[in-house]
Amino acid sequence: MHTIPTTGTPRLLPEELLGLACDHERDELERYRGLAFRFLAFSSATSRLMATLGIECEMRLSGLARAARRLGLEAPHVEADTRLAARSVSPPGLIDSLMMARDALSQAMADAAVSRQFYARLGEFGAASSLGHEFEAIARQKRAELAILGEHCLDRGTVSGERRRA
Repeated sequence: MHTIPTTGTPRLLPEELLGLACDHERDELERYRGLAFRFLAFSSATSRLMATLGIECEMRLSGLARAARRLGLEAPHVEADTRLAARSVSPPGLIDSLMMARDALSQAMADAAVSRQFYARLGEFGAASSLGHEFEAIARQKRAELAILGEHCLDRGTVSGERRRA
């Protein structure tokens, strides 16, 4: 997890803000890909949702790369191949019970809330540059992501009754 800048933090340069955002978004991508895999046998709907949220992370990484180019910044880490995120250590075991599913979804919601807060804070620190608007837009996307996860968790058919039969 990345440190969220606070008011006592020295002012960060745009390339530093972009670096923090890209690192964070790569972690998010890795997390959602892992969740998509873990849910694959238990709930295909949840697996598809997690894969879709991972695709959203890829789109945000592309947007951050465009922002870097627009600002004339050389940030090779911004445009790094997103397939590198798949290199992670294999995720903990496959979801095979309702309790595991609920725990994983609860953690996903907590992580999404932290991510929204992270981008809101980056928006504050990037307010002096055009990056503030970029990060505020991502924070809004993260708020929507959190709402989607919440709705998915409330949908009783998604996790409770849908276990694929082999």
